[in-house]
This record gives sequence, structure tokens and C-alpha cells, in this order.
Amino acid sequence: MRIIIVTHKLTLNDGQGRVNYELARHLALSGQRVHLIAAEVAPELRGLENVDHTYASHGPLRIALLKNLWFGIHSGLVLRKLRSAEDVVILNGAITIGSGDINVAHFVHHGWRTSPFYDAGRGLRGFYQRVYTRLNILLERLAFQVSPHVVAVSGQVAGELVAAGQAPRGISVIPNGVDTREFVPGLESRTALGLPERPVIALFVGGLGTPRKNLDTVLHALGEVPDMHLAVVGAHEGTPYPRLARQLGVDDRVHFLGFRRNVPAIMRAGDLLVFPSRYEPFGLVLLEAMASGLPVITCRTAGGAELVTEDCGVVVDEPNDVAAVAEAMRVVMADLNGRRTMPAAARRVAEEHDWSRMAADYLALCLRVAGERGI
Repeated sequence: MRIIIVTHKLTLNDGQGRVNYELARHLALSGQRVHLIAAEVAPELRGLENVDHTYASHGPLRIALLKNLWFGIHSGLVLRKLRSAEDVVILNGAITIGSGDINVAHFVHHGWRTSPFYDAGRGLRGFYQRVYTRLNILLERLAFQVSPHVVAVSGQVAGELVAAGQAPRGISVIPNGVDTREFVPGLESRTALGLPERPVIALFVGGLGTPRKNLDTVLHALGEVPDMHLAVVGAHEGTPYPRLARQLGVDDRVHFLGFRRNVPAIMRAGDLLVFPSRYEPFGLVLLEAMASGLPVITCRTAGGAELVTEDCGVVVDEPNDVAAVAEAMRVVMADLNGRRTMPAAARRVAEEHDWSRMAADYLALCLRVAGERGI
């Protein structure tokens, strides 16, 4: 089968880019011919025998809105030339002016805009964010409405698509996956990572440039759990969180590690993940932590939370509920200090959602699409 994937990037150190990287790799290794229309593709992926790549540019401008529009036009022109020679086209949201057979929803701007936690900010940046969001809502509605098949990466995203006007009968849910060989349980030297050896260490992994990830609530909750330390992975320079940690009197127990590429090692050095995101279509970090044998604390507003069972973590109802997050920390810490049943349960859940299983679900959908088209 010949499959086109249109996406901005296929790389390991990017959420949506990682999903498409793994999808393309597994499809190619299963014998499918995969043609990538993208601005950036990891070299090892381009080197696979069944992978072709046609470059689509983001243009000369640095503004995200204009870069995306430029890519949409360029990729659409490329797609128009290649479409007749391919069997199935997979798009990723409102990414191109071209048409496809399957459109994958990784983020629903209508869902974020209608979230009670939506905040575009103020001033010129806030104005830009509001324009950016509203334009994406319009473009996504058009893109999903004309797609014969829409894939949601979580049950939350599926609900948001329905709320945005997408017919539920046209939506399939295919959760993202995890590399269970890259993220594995084990022991890692905390000293080498700049962490203390003895206390229970919770991890927070995520972009700190937005309050959406909700580190502020985690810091407040840490103040109610005095026996726990917190390691924060993410670029923290210029963010309010180091100052907030000092104001709360927990700065001696918070370790800001900055942006890191060795997240699997950091996972092995931690004891649990705390990720009560205010809005998240699918938190890859949840599965990465569980694959590493870490219990997780998350929130119902985070896509992927539906995979977290009671025996491998805690899902709180309200992301801003400091008391609930703190109590969840104590519950998990009690398990780690006693029965230690949560780590093994977390690993079992992750093993049911590796990348090969995700790719198999997409391949089954591609075969169905090809059958509908008489290919």
C-alpha cells in the first residue's frame, strides 16, 4: 500500500512529531510505501527503504500563524501532484489546503477555546493568541468536516470534536503509544542528574511557557507534602515558577533541571509523575512514565487520563484543586513506601499501548479506507 503522511515534522523530540515518526517508521517496516510531505524528517527515518520525503517549506517568516499558512499552501501543491499515485492520504488537522482520506486530531482549538481554563493573555501577545485560536477553530472545522475518516488521539479529543460539530459516527479513537524499550523501569544515579538520593522524588515534565501545564498547582500541593521532592523538566528561564517556589518556601525541595533530552534516564531516577494539566489532548508523558514503572497523578482534563487505572495512579477531578493533588501525592507515596504495587501495574498498562499497537490500528484503518475506494 502507498500512504502519504502530511505533517510539519517527524522527529523524536516533539510530541506530534514523535507520533508521526513512529507511525511512519512502523508502516514502512511492515512493508507499506510511505511518502512524507514535511518540513523536517529525522535522518534515520529518511534512510528507511520504504520511505520517501518531499520537502514542504514553512517559508521565510518566523510568526507561527504565517509559517503554518505557508506550509499549508506549499504542502497542498505538493500533495496535488502526488495524490493520484498514492492509495491513502493521512493529514494532521488543518495542515494543508489539500484533501485526504484520514485526518488525525492531535489538538482541538475549539476544545481549548471553550475550556474554563483558556487564557490567551493580555496585550499584543494576547490579541495574537486569540486571533490564532479563532482562525484555527475555523480551519479545523472545515478540515475535519471534509475528511471521510477522523482519528482522535484520546477519548477527550473525540468528545471535543463532537462538541465542535463533527459527526460522532465518523470518529475513531486511536491512542498514542510509547516505546517500551526506551522507557523502562530501572535504577539511575540521581547524583549524576543533580538530584538527592534519599527522598521520594516526584517528576513534572512539560513545557513551562504556558500555565496550561499547571506547575503552579503542583508547587502549592508540594507545600502540603513535606517529605517529597520535585524534579521539574522543562525550560524554566524567564518563567514565574522558581520565584513561586521561593515564595511558597519549597525551593529547597524543587529541582529545576531545565530542558533535557535524557528524559528516559530522569524517569528511571524518579518515583512518580505529577501531571495535572489543565488541558491536554494526549499527554505522551503519562505513558512514558508508566512504561518507566512510575505511578502517575493526573487530571480528567488531560487526554490519556482514561488509561490511568486506580492500581497505577490517581486521576483528580479538578486541576486547580491543591488539596486533591496533595492527597494524591500522599496516596502514591504510601504505596511506594509500603506495598509498591503501583509501579508494576503502571508498566502493564504501558505495555498494552506501545507504538506497534498504535501503528497496527492505523494500518487497519488505512486498509479499510483503501477497500472503500476499491483499491
